[in-house]
Amino acid sequence: MFSIIKNKSLVNKFKSNIDTLLLFFVILSIYSYIVYFSSKRIDADFYAHVEHIININQGIKSYPPNFFFYFIANLLSFFTSNRFFLYIVLILLLSVSTIFKYIITKRIVSDYIFADPLFKRKFVILISFICFFIYAIPDPFLFFIHKRMYLGKIAPVVWHNSTSILLFPFALLLFWKQLQLIIGKHKNTTKNILTIVFLIFLNIIIKPSFIFVFIPATFLILVQSFLIKKIKFRELLFRISPLLFGLLLIILSSSLIYLFQYGSFQAESSSISINLFFIYKLFSPLVYFPVALLFSLFLPILSIVFYPNILKFKPFSYAFILFVFSILIAVVFVESGPRLYHLNFLWQNIFTSYLLFLTNLIFLFNNYNKNLKFDYKFIILMMLMFCHFISGFLYLFKYLLTENYH
Repeated sequence: MFSIIKNKSLVNKFKSNIDTLLLFFVILSIYSYIVYFSSKRIDADFYAHVEHIININQGIKSYPPNFFFYFIANLLSFFTSNRFFLYIVLILLLSVSTIFKYIITKRIVSDYIFADPLFKRKFVILISFICFFIYAIPDPFLFFIHKRMYLGKIAPVVWHNSTSILLFPFALLLFWKQLQLIIGKHKNTTKNILTIVFLIFLNIIIKPSFIFVFIPATFLILVQSFLIKKIKFRELLFRISPLLFGLLLIILSSSLIYLFQYGSFQAESSSISINLFFIYKLFSPLVYFPVALLFSLFLPILSIVFYPNILKFKPFSYAFILFVFSILIAVVFVESGPRLYHLNFLWQNIFTSYLLFLTNLIFLFNNYNKNLKFDYKFIILMMLMFCHFISGFLYLFKYLLTENYH
């Protein structure tokens, strides 16, 4: 009798996660093609990262400050320099990270979507699946003239950079856990603060891009809470202590990179400088930047126009502040020297724009579930959502067909 109940429980669990399992095999197939079966070496950062691992094992290079991807790939491949085994580990690591991103997305949606229990699971899967492929809508200049969908746009999805793919679920997890503390869903206990500290540490040792925006955006929100709710100064210090920890780690890792060239891909030194809009001027005239921004974020922009109260929806407002800092960093700072064209101050846009779309969709579906009517605003926004969603398939198809992520 017990075994029958147990078997039924396993069957129900399998059925409830069938979307995750099916998507995992799709992801596994995509990365297998990108890494192994494309007609030539596809345009991706994977190969440079694998070569760096081989150089580490041969004593030519050292681990960089953001060492986690290189270390975990090395560990799982038993510190081999054999490319075949390294590529197998790479495919599995990318696939697991990507499906973990989908799982965390589902958890976030489940936390903040308000729907009838009979339909909630369907809404969770629908929003999470849309977010998995959601992308910047192609614009006439960059798409038809330059044949580009990634460079010059703000893309919420990345398929070609291994460290960003590995970071994605942990960036989402950090956003989710911090949001729970901001809105009071969870209390600011020592355990929860230490969880934030751990996630900040994990983010930095994978890739510090999201932390660049997380620290100032979260600091601003916590200080605002201090001023409005008049919490004690000691409590404020306790809440911002993870941010101070993160700031110290960023200063340390930046010193290792820019002062000592520790684990660098290049022999020459680099530095950080201010060069307004330099990155975006590489891909289109500066006057075109607002157009590229509009096509990248058509849905969130029009959602704010149609429903200004979306800015009072805490998950969206937090994501929006993160995105504002993200854009400021992208248009102000660049790396000089051999890292100039690595565009390392663009990566944070991927994570913040994804969060913007995710929280935007949660708000829109909550709004629909509350009013249960299709007015013209909702219909227009759903059409835009569909355009962003189809653009994600178009970009993936273009990437696999042309073997160029640009």
